[in-house]
Amino acid sequence: MSVTKTRKRILFYVPGLEVGGTEKVVHDLATHLPPDRFEPFVTWCSVWGPLGESLQQAGIPLRCLPLNKPPRLAEVVAGIREIQPDIFHSFSHHKQGTDVRAATEAGVPVILTARRDMRLWDPLRTRQPWEPSRNENTRRITVCSEAIAAVVRDVEGVDEAKIRLIYNGVDMPEAAPDSLPIREELGIGPRQPLFGYVGNYRPEKGHGTLLRAFGMVLDAEPDARLICCGGGKPEVKQPLDALASNLGLDGRAFLLDLQTDVNRIFRGLDVCVHPSDTEGFSNALLQSMSHGLPIVATRAGGNPEAILDGESGLLVPPGQPESLAQAMLTMLRNRQLSERLGKAALAKMREKFRFHQMLQNYTALYEEESARA
Repeated sequence: MSVTKTRKRILFYVPGLEVGGTEKVVHDLATHLPPDRFEPFVTWCSVWGPLGESLQQAGIPLRCLPLNKPPRLAEVVAGIREIQPDIFHSFSHHKQGTDVRAATEAGVPVILTARRDMRLWDPLRTRQPWEPSRNENTRRITVCSEAIAAVVRDVEGVDEAKIRLIYNGVDMPEAAPDSLPIREELGIGPRQPLFGYVGNYRPEKGHGTLLRAFGMVLDAEPDARLICCGGGKPEVKQPLDALASNLGLDGRAFLLDLQTDVNRIFRGLDVCVHPSDTEGFSNALLQSMSHGLPIVATRAGGNPEAILDGESGLLVPPGQPESLAQAMLTMLRNRQLSERLGKAALAKMREKFRFHQMLQNYTALYEEESARA
C-alpha cells in the first residue's frame, strides 16, 4: 500500500544569508511554517551570514547551489532533483532566469518567484530578454507592496491574476525596560531629542540625505542626536563616516554597525526617520510602527502603503534634505501631533502588518498551489 505524503517540501532560494529584509522573510518563513504541513529547505548561492547560522541552529536543512551561474545549470538541476521539493520559491531576480529554468528542468511541480524591490538593478526599467520565459514557467509571483506589483505589471508585462500581494509582517516588541541602555552607552541624556534610522548601509538607503538633514536640524536644535545602525560594505560605510565628520556631526551622529537587537535602539528614540531613495516595503519601517514611534519617511516605493501622510506619519520627497529636516523638526516640536501619528502608526501595524498575518498568507498560498499541482 502506498503512503500519501502529507507534508510539502518547500525549497526557498535566496542569494545570501546576511541580515537584510528579504533574507529575514525567508528565515522567518522557514522557521515558522506549520511543521505538520511543510518541510522547509533553504538554498543560497553567494553570501553566508548570521541568518544561515540561525537556520542551522533551528534545524532547517541548507545547501549552497550556484543558482547565479548559468554555466553550472546541470549541477543546480541535479541538486534540486536530489532535494525533491514540491514547491520552489525563489526570492531572487535579475539572474538570467537560471533559478526557474533549473527548477523547471528538475521537474518541480510548483514554481513561485518573488519581487522584493523596485527593480534597483534596472534603473531604466527595461524588460529583459529572459524575463518572459521565466514568468511563463512561474505559477505565481509574490510581491510585498502594490508599488512593486505595478512594476511587475508595467515592466514585465505580467497579468494581474498571476501576482499575489503579501505584505511583510513583524512581531510586536516585548515590553520596554525601565532603562534606556542605548542612550546610556552613547552618553545621550534622557531629555535630549534622539532621531534614529535602522537600515543597512547601501547607496539607495538615503543615509547621506539623512546626515545632511540632521545637520540642518542641529542648527535649530543643537542638543539633538542621531543614531543609525545596520550592516554594509566598507566602501559604502566609510564615505558616510567621512561625510558625518565633514558636516561637523562627530559626537552627535552615531553610525553604528549591525545590531543583534534593534529593539533596544527603537526604545531609546523620540522619532524614527526612513530616508530611502527607493523602497519595496521596509521591515524596519514596520518595526518603527510597532514601537508606536512618530515616523518621517520618504514617499518612495511601498512606504505610502504603510504610512499615510498626516495620518500615521509624515512623508517627504526622497533625496531632499531640506524637506526631511523640516519634517523632523515638526515631529520634534509638535508633541501633540507626533504622539497622535505614533499611535495611529501602531494601530495600523497591529491591524495589517503583524507577522502571523504574513505567515498565514504564505501558508494559504503554498496550500492553494499544492492543491493545483
